[in-house]
Amino acid sequence: MTKRTVDLVVDWMKENRIGCFFGIPGGASLNLIEEADREGIKYILFNNEASASAAAGIWGMLNDTPGICMSIMGPGALNCVFGAGLALMERHPLILFTDRYPSETINILDHQNILHKNLFQSITKDSLLAGQDTIDKTLNEAYSLSMKQPFGAVHIDFPTDIWSKESKLIKDTGQIEDNNLYENSFDTFIDDINNSRNPVIITGLATKYINDNDLLLKLIEKLDAPFLSSYGGKGTIREDHPLYAGAAFGLSNIGSFEHGVLSISDLIILIGVDSREIPRKWGYKQKVLSIDYTDNKIKSISSWGKRLIGDIDYILCTIFPDLRKKNNHNSKYIRMLWKQVYDKIDDSDQLLSAEGVISITRNMLSKDSIISSDTGVFNMLLGHLWKCYKPRTFLNPSCTTTMGFSLPAIIAASLTFPKKQLLAFCGDGSMLMRLGDLEILSRIGSYATIVIFNDNGLGTIKYAQKQLNTNAKYLDYNNVSFSAIGLALGIESFTIKNHLEYRESLKRSLESNKLSVIEVLITSENYDQFIPVLRNNMVY
Repeated sequence: MTKRTVDLVVDWMKENRIGCFFGIPGGASLNLIEEADREGIKYILFNNEASASAAAGIWGMLNDTPGICMSIMGPGALNCVFGAGLALMERHPLILFTDRYPSETINILDHQNILHKNLFQSITKDSLLAGQDTIDKTLNEAYSLSMKQPFGAVHIDFPTDIWSKESKLIKDTGQIEDNNLYENSFDTFIDDINNSRNPVIITGLATKYINDNDLLLKLIEKLDAPFLSSYGGKGTIREDHPLYAGAAFGLSNIGSFEHGVLSISDLIILIGVDSREIPRKWGYKQKVLSIDYTDNKIKSISSWGKRLIGDIDYILCTIFPDLRKKNNHNSKYIRMLWKQVYDKIDDSDQLLSAEGVISITRNMLSKDSIISSDTGVFNMLLGHLWKCYKPRTFLNPSCTTTMGFSLPAIIAASLTFPKKQLLAFCGDGSMLMRLGDLEILSRIGSYATIVIFNDNGLGTIKYAQKQLNTNAKYLDYNNVSFSAIGLALGIESFTIKNHLEYRESLKRSLESNKLSVIEVLITSENYDQFIPVLRNNMVY
């Protein structure tokens, strides 16, 4: 039996619940878009492949199936490096389709011709070549690789002459065995936990893929263990829980919120924490245990104890019955730390602060709302001040801490949850990177609210330079009116200068069920007031 390549690809997308795909097409792949549309699979045209590939991976994470990004050869593939790198480091399932010359001309023509396999080698699980009679096998292999823990990107090169050709239908499941548990026995792992007096748990990005969140919560409560979350792990356990102890930044200095929690422990248990989520040299001497899908040897930690590698649900289910209950009354201590933080937030009407804007937003949005963010000074506050109640409702680059993440993420969320409350926090630098994404959000009919912290410069670097007493010149932008850009795109837009205006604008945005831009005019000096509360001035 034979079928056209384009039909085989569309059938495969339907079988794997891939309801949309992203990118900028070349002429050869236009028939894929047409055939997919006939089957109800949407094609989302982007303004650059960097945003498209990032959005595709995040869409895959939200939908438990690989996201698909399609690009032309050469420069299009180069732009996809951003999304492929995100998928690698943030564990997003992603498959990249790129055009390439047919076999008879690939060694003759140089225009736009680069070796895609070499380009993607270090940031994908594999780079595959679509052959005329191996389409099914190649697609299924790519699916299995991208969906094998830890998730990541797979690249497929499609010769431009293959789409309309007839291909033999060869079914191949392409299944790949899961990782087996190894290195340590359950017994010694359980003994270490039972012999500890006061363990602390850190949840990481891989916990958003576990099935039994209730068991993880029962583990925390059985051990009376304060728990912190990386940005990628936020929401795995509801963060109004009395044992929730904020975000894990890798801080170990006395006076930081994090040190106040970890310093009381004699054992630290990492669950689903990726090595890339720890950006600093580890400053704690306690033994560290790790549970993860993959062998995650975190180089910065010198106090390693034991690791259990495999299915996290299975590991938790196996060790839970043999763990002894602890009762250290930690919730009272955690409540004391949080009081210090919240007592410092002033959201009075005539003031304007990042912490005030974040606090107001959290109070006005529903508990199941979804927000996205990217790196920025305001993002240092979000980890603690934005309480999450469900997994995958806080979309943030936990391992990459990159600019340019928030808008592709909220595009993916808009396509997946079109009726939910959606909000993107974005810095002015990140917005300048992704201005074209506002047009996409408008075109797809998103209801998201885009909150832009505009301090006319690279605020995070400015803040770091102030700590080093170095000159922050060359880090300023021109005075850009993002609300004017929003209006030019037909988007309801607001410019706000105090908390009262922000409350009114956010209320109007949420009630309108329309895409909105809220530009928050803030000074970089504002951040100097509150960040030290979390990082330097806590009293234990």
